[in-house]
Amino acid sequence: MKIKVLSSLAGDTFSYRRGEVVDLDVFKEQVGGGWEDLGEILDDAASPTIAPQKVRKK
Repeated sequence: MKIKVLSSLAGDTFSYRRGEVVDLDVFKEQVGGGWEDLGEILDDAASPTIAPQKVRKK
């Protein structure tokens, strides 16, 4: 399964950016407790989409 990261976060051995789609098992192992609130589990049959970056207007 995959998970879409909802918030950028980093630790000693990992770094994730908001919108990144990663393997659920790896994410759970690296992030530890509370991982459920940090991502959205994606259905394996659905194609993952990455959130577009917000662009500031001058």
